[in-house]
Amino acid sequence: MSTQIKLITLGVKAALLATSFYTVQAQSAEEQAEESIERVQVTGSRIKRIGALSPTPITVITGADMTNAGFTNVADLLHKLPSSTVGLSPEASNGTIWSAGLNQTDLRGLGISRTLVLVNGRRFIGGSAGDSAVDLNNIPTAIVERMEVITGGASAVYGSDAMAGVINIVTKKDFVGFDFDASFTKPDEDNGDKEVYSFTYGSDFAQGKGNLLFNVTYSELEQVQQKDREFGRTPVVGIDNVEGVDDNGNPISDDGIPAKLMMERAYTVMTLGRAGRIYGLDQAYTFNDDGSVRDWNYGERLPAPNASSFSNNMCFGECDGWDFVGDSVWQTPLERTVLSLNGNYELNDDHAMFFESTFAKTKSNSEATPMFKYHTVNADNAFIRDDLKAKMGDAPAFGIYRFDNEFGDRINTLDRELWRVAIGFEGAINDDWGYNFHYQEGHFSTDDKYLQRAHEGKLAQATDAVNYNGQIVCAQRDESGAVVGAVEGCVPFNILGPNQASAEAIAWSAAEDGRTTESTQRSASFVIDGFLFELPAGPIGTAFSAEWREEDAKSRHGELIKTGQIFGNKAADLDGSFDVTELSAEFSIPLLEDVFLAEQLTLDLAYRYMDYSVQGSDDAYKVGINWTINDDVKFRATKSKSVRAPTISELFDPESESFSFLTDVCEAERINSGANPAQRKANCEAAGVPDGFTPSLAWQRANIPGSNEGNKELVPETSNDYTIGLIITPSFVEDLTLTLDYWSFDISDAIELLDINTAIQYCYDNGSYCDKFTRGANFEIQEGWIGQYENLANYNTSGLDLEVNYVLRTEFGQFRWNTTATYLEEYKYNPTGLPADVDDLIGSYKDLGNDPSIFPRWKARNTITWNYDAFELQVATDYTHSIVLDKNWTVEDNNYNDVPSFIKWDVTGNYQATDELNVRYGVLNVLDQSPPRRPNVYNRPALYDMGRKFFLGLNYKF
Repeated sequence: MSTQIKLITLGVKAALLATSFYTVQAQSAEEQAEESIERVQVTGSRIKRIGALSPTPITVITGADMTNAGFTNVADLLHKLPSSTVGLSPEASNGTIWSAGLNQTDLRGLGISRTLVLVNGRRFIGGSAGDSAVDLNNIPTAIVERMEVITGGASAVYGSDAMAGVINIVTKKDFVGFDFDASFTKPDEDNGDKEVYSFTYGSDFAQGKGNLLFNVTYSELEQVQQKDREFGRTPVVGIDNVEGVDDNGNPISDDGIPAKLMMERAYTVMTLGRAGRIYGLDQAYTFNDDGSVRDWNYGERLPAPNASSFSNNMCFGECDGWDFVGDSVWQTPLERTVLSLNGNYELNDDHAMFFESTFAKTKSNSEATPMFKYHTVNADNAFIRDDLKAKMGDAPAFGIYRFDNEFGDRINTLDRELWRVAIGFEGAINDDWGYNFHYQEGHFSTDDKYLQRAHEGKLAQATDAVNYNGQIVCAQRDESGAVVGAVEGCVPFNILGPNQASAEAIAWSAAEDGRTTESTQRSASFVIDGFLFELPAGPIGTAFSAEWREEDAKSRHGELIKTGQIFGNKAADLDGSFDVTELSAEFSIPLLEDVFLAEQLTLDLAYRYMDYSVQGSDDAYKVGINWTINDDVKFRATKSKSVRAPTISELFDPESESFSFLTDVCEAERINSGANPAQRKANCEAAGVPDGFTPSLAWQRANIPGSNEGNKELVPETSNDYTIGLIITPSFVEDLTLTLDYWSFDISDAIELLDINTAIQYCYDNGSYCDKFTRGANFEIQEGWIGQYENLANYNTSGLDLEVNYVLRTEFGQFRWNTTATYLEEYKYNPTGLPADVDDLIGSYKDLGNDPSIFPRWKARNTITWNYDAFELQVATDYTHSIVLDKNWTVEDNNYNDVPSFIKWDVTGNYQATDELNVRYGVLNVLDQSPPRRPNVYNRPALYDMGRKFFLGLNYKF
């Protein structure tokens, strides 16, 4: 096929591109000769080039490198890249309602929705209905040839979402034979085992014109709870220092004494307990196992500066309360089955067809404490014993704050299914022009369940148990509260003590509900590429593309979730869709060749026009320079505008219930703050809020209900980014490559959920979003507030990527050294767009709820690999620089702000026992390093690690 356009593995160009994550061994002379005449498609461009420098920085990881290093999921290694952070993973998703078990990555820490994932250069359907972020669980490692990571804006080439970068996963092609692989990972401590089994079969047909590849992969990951790890069983928290605060609990300025001290000690929270805590009587009481009442056991306590101090709710040793460590899940369980069938067929010397298909099924669940509720118990409750009646006196009622253990820990199960099919044709039009066409369709669905919960209405009826006509029944009351009958069919429920409710009562009150979701992605693309005409320095390469994509998503919730009659937030159904038509053009213009200080100088240009059915039109562009000074030094630079269109969820999410503790900027304590206190005060007065207003203590402590929703008026986000890179391959040191790339991102109109407290601030500081809430007659902000997605936020980040590759060949074997590192120069995040709200996060920790992040100055990964005959041994080191918990810290705040650096070593190897059998082995985190012992980070295994693990892998080919 003299004119066929071929895709050549980027890994074999490591010396030229100087961007591979692992150094690749030199090729044969025959391969190099073939490369000199073939055109190569490089991720980051649709132009197939003749031996050119990569237009953008690319990191290349081979499939073999992943498995040999002990990684069994493509996400696992991506999370180790210094340029990447964990988006969602089994270690970071238990606290979410519907996202448990997802594996999504986040380049540059700019958010999972700003990283585009491709498979063989084509989009992959998102891993949640209405969202674009891809669940990497659906891509089996066994068929991965290599993974190419672009860490720069690429919307001009690939369209929306390619803001922080692109991950292109290239699968194996023309594979022949059988491949069986089994991998076992065992933590040093209990639970968290992982097993992965994979079978791959490939075969040629039609005298070698075609090839089929089939793979089935099954894996299972066990749950890990905080109590399963030694460093988790002893919590690390900040407690109030009575010597460092005033009577109101505020830090005393300039005394040099911290207001909070770090404590490493197991404790119990006394707000509520397994047997329930009785409120509203002369003192706190609880229940014995037999249902009798006793005084609350406060155990050992800490001194507290005031009544609101958290220290008042802590006790130690034998005391009543709840040990949250026992219910904290650090790693959600995950079971996945993935089937893949890919093929290609050579129609003739110049044209070929291909297809890809994937079916994936994953199962996961999140687990949390049992339902917790404040129950009101009336004095006429039939289950009140004499000992409790004596303590009640004349009280008409009392309250019990308890976990409803009778129903067990809350479980959310998540069953996901995905299928995707792509079919296409590629080939040559003539000696200078080629084409590629494909159509693909993907479908994603979930069947999610709320389990081990109660029907809110039934439980309220069942716990209001009274004696009526000589029987204990569920009370039916009139408007005055008098009992007038019994609720038909209701079974009374005794909450006055542990294990007091009957099985029949539990069964009658129990409930489960769920939701289903579906999303579909359809797309088609036609690309032609070739040479326009010849310049003195070479031909102008170009590519033109026309693309179409359509996406839709919907969710259907059960009636109990819709009406709020099951523990959890009310939610409504989603229905949304959009389509987009895109046109793009790329040009690679050779300016100079083989002149002084310019062995090659090329200008790269790209432009994309996008027309969305909802947001209207937008565009993206890229300008790049590739300058090969000589064989030793190469220079590259790009300037890009990239975009991210709103997702279906951001556009069409219906009103769904949420709760928030509100901050009223018009209250006396805050009205004279802000960027313009006079304007804030004037706006508060204009709204009728009286001078000196202070909301009630009950309001201040209330978690006030409202709702969040999508916004059809959103516009695409915009990123202006640039990279400047230097590649050094010194001729005086064989097989040494050094790359330096400086990068910068400026993202504006970033889509964030405008939370109600930000809306309140905007209203009185800027006069906008005042329609998101209302005030009552007492001037307090009422329930029913609205949060909505808005184009408000800004991100500004920059840094330097460093990579070193070196190969040393000796009589004792081959040594390969690879270092990749990222220096973070700047990371500023502004969630509101208001100048006063810029958050400088460099070198610090940011608690984003279920997605906490750290922004260390340095992150690095170093690998040293030794190959000798049939043996390979590798030592990998991961380094995370020290951070602080709060950049605005002063010595008066606490004594634990500094978080030390973290270093982890992995030792892995493999042995080629026979031509067919390869054995992999290793110890991950060989020194059993645990996360830094600081509040907020000691219990974040996704950010650091979860302890030592051993793994063994077997691969048999025949």
